[in-house]
Amino acid sequence: MKYIKLTMFLSLIFLIGIVSSANEGSVCGYITDSNPPCDTGLVCIENTCVSTAGMDCYKDGYNFCSDDRYSHPDGEADARVEIYWRFVDGRGQVVRLSPPFFYNGPFSIGGLYLEIGGDADEYYLIENGNYEDDEDCNENGCNYRILKKGLNLLSDKEGVFTTCIYPFGWEYDRDSDGSWVWVTSGIGMFGNDNCFNINTFECTQDSDCESGVCVNPDLSHGTCEVYICDYYDERCFGQMLQRCTLYNEWEDKGIVLGKCGVECLNDQQCVPIDYNASIYNITYCSGKDILQEFETHECIYNKCSESSGSNITTSCDFRCEDVDGEGAMCIEKVCEFGEEMCSDKGNVLKCSGVENKWVVDEECSYGCKDEKCIPYYNTKQFYSIVGGSFFALTLLIIFLVKKVKKSK
Repeated sequence: MKYIKLTMFLSLIFLIGIVSSANEGSVCGYITDSNPPCDTGLVCIENTCVSTAGMDCYKDGYNFCSDDRYSHPDGEADARVEIYWRFVDGRGQVVRLSPPFFYNGPFSIGGLYLEIGGDADEYYLIENGNYEDDEDCNENGCNYRILKKGLNLLSDKEGVFTTCIYPFGWEYDRDSDGSWVWVTSGIGMFGNDNCFNINTFECTQDSDCESGVCVNPDLSHGTCEVYICDYYDERCFGQMLQRCTLYNEWEDKGIVLGKCGVECLNDQQCVPIDYNASIYNITYCSGKDILQEFETHECIYNKCSESSGSNITTSCDFRCEDVDGEGAMCIEKVCEFGEEMCSDKGNVLKCSGVENKWVVDEECSYGCKDEKCIPYYNTKQFYSIVGGSFFALTLLIIFLVKKVKKSK
């Protein structure tokens, strides 16, 4: 004789409650949780205390439960079976299948396990399939993956667990009167990799690793690796900067201003904020040379270098002179010391070597010629007077001669 009970769940009931007491709707705990257990008449499902009223089968702390019983109609054989199960990760933590979620859904760290409990001769697991009782179960058992009571590894790979699973129990009873029966009962989901969506990864924090550190750059699917560096740590190779990434590895960042002794990337970065370039536009004389002070700010091999001094901008042929408000200027040579010349005004000019200019050496009343004053007797006026006097004298002599002749 045989009897089979199939229970499929197509959806999960999400119950959320956060209160201090362990009454209905409040947070409850099991395994390694520190939350209190539920009150009498309540069962802890998904960390929430839920009433057992109306439930055919329930087990505190487990997600799923199924039971059944079958008795021989003519004999004393009586088979009773019960199975309850839940997902547990490698840390012994129950995997939550309802909110609040982290990492975009349920997650399991360090492997995903199926924890089986109940009362059955054997426990089996159907993965991504359908239950076909006539071909797969009989009085000798079932032709499926055998589960043990307790923890059974489902996946130790990183990724997303989507396998459809249907755990069930098988019970056989044979009475002394020769009658026998077997019965199965289970609860789960049939399908093909489209049932669950449990993120499985090695770690989310360093404490999840037996050694090394948890490299978890996107806050999911972390892996335990040998420690290399802490995120955003920095080190230098000469002037080259390296920075630790979220992937526990060093990344070259190149030459970075302010790091590894790098003071500058260009000349402009070496110029002081209070630098006033206009003060270096002033010139001054040094002998016959015009000099201008300078101050340079250069970036040499990423180090600021400052230098100052003066440069000769112009060498004067004759003389350099500092002029108020204008700076140094070259003075052109006007004349040779002691040199004389006639001015436009008819005076004698003489070169003053100290002042480098012509000065009046002698004022001439009758003009200047050949760097000398013209004497009066060389003037036209003098010649006119002399000529006029001579003419007048000549006329007087002629007059006197004629007068003498008449008197005779």
